[in-house]
Amino acid sequence: MCCDQAPLALPRSVGLHRGAVRPACQSAPARRFLTSQAARDFVGFLLALNDAVRGKALSDPCPASPAVDALLEVRALDARRAASRPPPS
Repeated sequence: MCCDQAPLALPRSVGLHRGAVRPACQSAPARRFLTSQAARDFVGFLLALNDAVRGKALSDPCPASPAVDALLEVRALDARRAASRPPPS
């Protein structure tokens, strides 16, 4: 009785009220997660990201904050250090 489950109706607060989502075969833990606050928060985060870029082209400028620039520099430094060391034998 896995794939013949009824569609998962998401609450209007999630933002996906245009229709129900037909689940793939789900285990009980997956079904619990999909009905949890964490899942609603994650879907809300994705919808907020979608709203933030709606109507913008990939070629539009996207300035980064100083904090993001600093994190990218730390990541680049880490990548340079990793590339300069030989792999363990």
